[in-house]
Amino acid sequence: MIQILDKEKCVGCHACYSCCPLQCIAMEEDSEGFRYPQVDRDVCINCKKCEEVCPVIQKPVLHDFSEISIAAYSKDEQIRNSSSSGGVFSVLAQIVLKHGGVVFGAAFDSNFQVHHIMVDSIDGLEKLRGSKYVQSRIENTFKEAKKILKSGRKVYFSGTPCQIDGFKNYLGREYDNLITQDIICHGVPAPVVWGRYLDSVREGLNSEVKHVTFRDKALGWRKYSVKIEGANGRVEMSTFLENPMMKAYLRDMCLRPSCYNCPSKGVRRSSDLTLADFWNVSEFINDFDDNRGTDLVICHTAKGLELLNEARSEIACQEVDMRAAYENIPLNNSSKLPANRDDFVEFLSKSTFTEAVKKFCTIPMYERIITKIKLISKRISRRK
Repeated sequence: MIQILDKEKCVGCHACYSCCPLQCIAMEEDSEGFRYPQVDRDVCINCKKCEEVCPVIQKPVLHDFSEISIAAYSKDEQIRNSSSSGGVFSVLAQIVLKHGGVVFGAAFDSNFQVHHIMVDSIDGLEKLRGSKYVQSRIENTFKEAKKILKSGRKVYFSGTPCQIDGFKNYLGREYDNLITQDIICHGVPAPVVWGRYLDSVREGLNSEVKHVTFRDKALGWRKYSVKIEGANGRVEMSTFLENPMMKAYLRDMCLRPSCYNCPSKGVRRSSDLTLADFWNVSEFINDFDDNRGTDLVICHTAKGLELLNEARSEIACQEVDMRAAYENIPLNNSSKLPANRDDFVEFLSKSTFTEAVKKFCTIPMYERIITKIKLISKRISRRK
């Protein structure tokens, strides 16, 4: 029986909820909006299936494959411009859809909360495209995907590494018609914090929110902006360095407790593919660095590489040294737990979002200087 005594030990992947034969596990929100399993002890028969699929208790099976890293972006400018990075996800997903398959990924609902959904048309991919810096609710999509897999249709399932680990454990076997894709993940912020931020935006716009873009490229990929459009036509837009929600997120002030000790880190993954921002692409391929977005794709299986090869006519791509993956810090390292993380969340409950961010998330000048020196030193060492 799953018992969450330490929240750091639960990633919220929904695998236990999905596998319970008596449906006696509910995913209930805590005060920060994160969901954790709660077992109805009167119904539970202690079959331990929930423990067998938990990716924290039971590490997923990893593939016997020599990882390959590839720089890539979509040749379709519309796809690339509307994607967070290079648009490779959309290209791969379109191929699966053209083969009669389906795609699962994260999408906003009408209240701008994030849920996993299934789409079976190319038009539907628009809902899944782009980053959403909130933990997606898996809900019943593991079950839906398994049913479709058993019918023989192709399935492309995209999620965070812990979600993919939970999904693979839930399935319990490999499917030839399944492609799983995760990301290099910084962590997932609290839904309640995201909700408070949206409330502050609504107040500023004097309007309900109509559209949210976390990674708008109007100022370029490297200086991406959070863009929020109000129903009244007004727009709030700020770069990731200026935006209060991104400040809280990038300062690690509101991540899920498990994100500070993530069990799904590492180069080797249970997924077929990993996608990430290739921020340092210029250090490996100069002509890919056009500030419009480039993906770093890590292939973990022959099946993942086969799908990527099928997409080669639609993407610009080039294999790069695996060092490109290793140098992406969140690939192997969890975010660090700030000493005042809980203080930030508590203060936020009594103050405005702007006040909380100003008090806890302002980057000290000495840190900015140190970061700048490290970047310059790194560039100099590469030129030697």
